Amino acid sequence: MHMNTETPNKKNNFHQLFPGSGPGKAWPQMLNWITTLPPRTRILDWGAGEGGTARWLRDYTSLQIDCYDPSYPAHRTPPLPQAYLGIYTSDVWEHIPVHSVATHWAEIDTYSRRDRPTRHCHIIDCTPAKKHLPTGENAHVSLLTPVEWQELFQQWLDVQYTQTLREPDENFGVRVRVMLQGVRRWRNKA
Repeated sequence: MHMNTETPNKKNNFHQLFPGSGPGKAWPQMLNWITTLPPRTRILDWGAGEGGTARWLRDYTSLQIDCYDPSYPAHRTPPLPQAYLGIYTSDVWEHIPVHSVATHWAEIDTYSRRDRPTRHCHIIDCTPAKKHLPTGENAHVSLLTPVEWQELFQQWLDVQYTQTLREPDENFGVRVRVMLQGVRRWRNKA
């Protein structure tokens, strides 16, 4: 879902604007999360881009990881509904306008299992992107603080763990990301 859904031309998605984006990242923190999941857990990488994060994680686990990103041709096939006990994103939510986050969360929720709690891990960049959209707007259209992301996600997740990640960045001095881990809130079990 690396796209700005509010651009006038919806064909201007993130991967078309920035070819080569989405090769994935190696997140030791996500690896720690994935190793806590029960055996035979099926996991969804939502907004996978090229699927690099999933490829990296597959080297460390035998869990099935499916990739979905409607903006990336190789991962455009929609996932199976209600099939996943684990769902993660890596640098996705900051590309979605904050007023559209609930709509995209509702989509993610259709992939959650209904018979058991679905676990989530979301790593969200809180620092401006180096890249800009053709409108001049920063590619990170939703720049919230780690606390604001947690407060937003608490309406859908029982957030059980939050970690602020800080890494050196040549453009901004320090790049700040937040990692939210939790379990899907059970509003409707149908």
